[in-house]
Amino acid sequence: MIKQTAAVYTAIATKWKEGGPPARPTPFELKKIFLSHIKWLVQDIYKREKRSARMLVLGATPEFRDLGLKYGMEVWACDINSNMHKALDRLMKYRKSLKNKKVVSDWLFMSRHLPKKYFDLIIADQSFNIVLLKDWPKLCNEIIKVIEPNGYILLKIATVTDKNKRKMSAWGIKAFSQEKLKAGDLAWILHFAPDAKLYHPQKGTVDLKKQPLIVDRALGKGQITKKQWLEHERKIGAIQRSGIILHVLPKQKTKAFLQKYFDILKVQYGKDFRLCHDMNIYWGKIK
Repeated sequence: MIKQTAAVYTAIATKWKEGGPPARPTPFELKKIFLSHIKWLVQDIYKREKRSARMLVLGATPEFRDLGLKYGMEVWACDINSNMHKALDRLMKYRKSLKNKKVVSDWLFMSRHLPKKYFDLIIADQSFNIVLLKDWPKLCNEIIKVIEPNGYILLKIATVTDKNKRKMSAWGIKAFSQEKLKAGDLAWILHFAPDAKLYHPQKGTVDLKKQPLIVDRALGKGQITKKQWLEHERKIGAIQRSGIILHVLPKQKTKAFLQKYFDILKVQYGKDFRLCHDMNIYWGKIK
């Protein structure tokens, strides 16, 4: 994980402000899903224990940190890259809060750098997807080490598009050129397009750096305009060129894996871009 993300995320940090879904939490997800759980937990912890709730963000996602800080939570951001912390701090409204805390650590060893059995909520946006599938059990065990016995998880995890819903790359490019698709939707369609071959089902990986090249070729062939290419590049392409490999499982296998470690109380997803149904948000507790 260290070799993959340390270099990659330095490049991504500078592009984050322009990024759109699915690279960042969507407005619907933030308002209708993440916010509702955070508000409930803040009130519940104060009612039961008369203290501020404590949240750990896997990564430095500014939207999550601001949500927690706005409602009085003690918020810790754990990221392997100090450059990511610095870059995304600048996008935060409540970055100067005394409850805004940061730790530089690999998630697979974060219990060495964080208080044990401390956090009431562990929250993440696709953090699992940049960890090798073979390391998912270790990541779950690390979460269990730092979460309160009665703590909650709120994990957004990208899953594999069902076979019967996958489209060929030409379909996606045409729909994008006709403004029937947003940039993020096009990117996600290309991830699993049978002819694009970005998705390796045996390995459970999607090689993101290959995806913008398909859009580059579409521009070269006159299938999209330069304006459309720039929209894609600004919203998602520039992030993907940084070289991330996504690690993904089908929906049923993702939930089945999580249920080995957590009681999954609810599975939700957003509604403000076409392929939100592949971005499952799991609300649960440790077993």
